[in-house]
Amino acid sequence: MPKTSEIKPASLISTSDEALFKAWSKKIDLAIGLNLLEFKQEELQKHKYLLEPAHPSVNQVQNYFHLMPMFVNIEVEKKHQNRDPLIQLGAWVAAEFNKRQAEDWPIDIPVVVVAIEQDEWHLYIVHNVTKPDGKFDLRFVGPKSLGNTLDYEGIFRILYVLCTLAKWEEEGYRPWFYKVHVLLDAYID
Repeated sequence: MPKTSEIKPASLISTSDEALFKAWSKKIDLAIGLNLLEFKQEELQKHKYLLEPAHPSVNQVQNYFHLMPMFVNIEVEKKHQNRDPLIQLGAWVAAEFNKRQAEDWPIDIPVVVVAIEQDEWHLYIVHNVTKPDGKFDLRFVGPKSLGNTLDYEGIFRILYVLCTLAKWEEEGYRPWFYKVHVLLDAYID
């Protein structure tokens, strides 16, 4: 589970406002990604990337998580902070869709995000709506309460949903990712 990754390259964020870019380019707090076998990571390194070919990346980062497909993105806002986690998640998800579009990958699979505000966990599903001009708008569906960390019932509910998301990763995201990156060979992770 990667922690604190910055959006890179800067071109994935659509703004010329330096202050806005600085606010948007802060790091995402956590992500849950695919655990790929080493030979599959080597295949990804050999793949030809249109955006930043010198820095191959399957997502919107260029650090040590650049070859880890992230299927759940998590933003945490601590108690007594008056910040909306959806602002950062919106920039993060937009960068992911921009990366897909720049690489000419399909943008049909949604992005799953979790916003944790104090003790409450909320799930959002983000999908695109393609406009006639080929550009897209993002739609956040949610929030759906995942539970809270105030009692055992809330914690078990959060764990149940995280396990359900892991099942979606196996049945939905992983096959999509393998197809996009031509990793559909006879090997199974």
